[in-house]
Amino acid sequence: MSIIVFVEDWNNVFKKASFEAVSYAKSWADLAGTSVTAITSTHAQDPGTLATYGADRILTLSLSATPFGTAQQLAAMAEEATGIVIAGTSFGRSVAPALAA
Repeated sequence: MSIIVFVEDWNNVFKKASFEAVSYAKSWADLAGTSVTAITSTHAQDPGTLATYGADRILTLSLSATPFGTAQQLAAMAEEATGIVIAGTSFGRSVAPALAA
C-alpha cells in the first residue's frame, strides 16, 4: 500500500501545488512506513522531476479532462491505498469530493 498523489499540470508543466502535494505525501509516507505513488497525465513534461520531491513511483495515465472522470479513474487505485493527496487547486477541489462520493 502507498500514499497516492494526484499530480496536476497546466500546459504540460506541473503546477507548484502538485510539487507541494508530493512533498506532503512523502512526509506522511515516512511516518506511515509506506511509499508515495504519483499519478499524472501522459501530457506532462518530465515526470521524473516528481522523484526529487519524494515520489517513489510515478504512473503516467491518460486522465480524463473532467473532475468526475478523473475521480472515477482514481477510485480504483484509492481502494488499495493507505491514503490519497489532492492539491487544493480549483480542479483538485472538484476531484476530491467526487472521489469521496
